[in-house]
Amino acid sequence: MILKNYVAIWLLLTIFMGYESYLLNFRPQSSFTAKISQNMKSKNINLSPEPGKPISYYLGWIGMSIMLLTNLYILRKKWSLLSKIGTTKGWLDFHIFCGLVGPTFIIFHSNFKVRGLVAISFWSMMVSLISGIVGRYFYLQLSIQKMDFNKMANTWWEKFVRNYKRNKSEGSEDELQSLQQDLLSYFQLKIDDSAEVEISIIQAFSRALSMDVRFALGSTPALQGIPALQQMQLKEYLVLKRKYFLLEPFQRLMGYWHIFHLPFAIFMYLAAVIHIATALILGV
Repeated sequence: MILKNYVAIWLLLTIFMGYESYLLNFRPQSSFTAKISQNMKSKNINLSPEPGKPISYYLGWIGMSIMLLTNLYILRKKWSLLSKIGTTKGWLDFHIFCGLVGPTFIIFHSNFKVRGLVAISFWSMMVSLISGIVGRYFYLQLSIQKMDFNKMANTWWEKFVRNYKRNKSEGSEDELQSLQQDLLSYFQLKIDDSAEVEISIIQAFSRALSMDVRFALGSTPALQGIPALQQMQLKEYLVLKRKYFLLEPFQRLMGYWHIFHLPFAIFMYLAAVIHIATALILGV
C-alpha cells in the first residue's frame, strides 16, 4: 500500500474519532460506542472520554501499541530476515502511517487535555511525528544512486523531445537545448559539474521546496504554453535533475535530521513508560 492510501485511511479514522469524541463529550447516548454497548446489553459501561476512564484507557493502549509498531522499520534495517520482506519504501510508508495513527489515538486518549508528565511525552511525540514527515521528504531525495537519477532524468527528457518534435515539426535542436538550459536556470539547477560548486543545505532545501510548491500551485512561467503531457514529462525530468544536483547537500541534511529526530523519539518512549508505570502503580 502506498503512502497516499495510508494517509486517506488516517484522515477517515481521524474524522470518525473526532466526531465520536464530540458525541461522547456532549451527547454520549448518541455515540457509536453507546449503540454498541446497548446491543451488547452492557448498559453500565462508563461512556466518559475523560483520562483514566475505560475508553481513554483502551485508546491509550491502542495508541502506544501502534507507536511501538513504528520500530519495525528500524528492526528491518538490522534483521536480515525482515529485510527480505517488502521494500524499504513500503516499510517507510507503514512506519509513517503508524507514526500518524498512534499519536492520533494518544490525542483522543488524553481527551485533548495535555498537562504534567503527559505533556512532555505528548510534545516529544508531536515533534517526532513532524520531523518524521520531513525526514521522508529528505529520504525521497536520496532513494537511489546519483548517476541513476541522471539516467532516469535523461529518459524523461528523451520522452519529452519525442513528443515535442511530433507536435512541433519546426522545433530545432538549438531550440530544445535553449529550453533545457532555461528550465535548469529557472530552478537554479544549472551547475557546472567541473567547478565543484558547494551548495549549502539551506539552499538545497529551499530550492527543492520552492520547486515542489510551484509545481503544486501550477505557477511555473517557464512551462507555460507547453501541452499538459509534455509539462508532466518536463516536471519528472526536473525533479530527477534536482535530486542529481542536490544529492550531496541532502545527504548532509539527512545526517543532521537523524541527530535531531532520534533524541525526541527516545525521550517520547521514556516519558510514556514512566506515565504508564505511574498510572498502573498509583491507579491514577
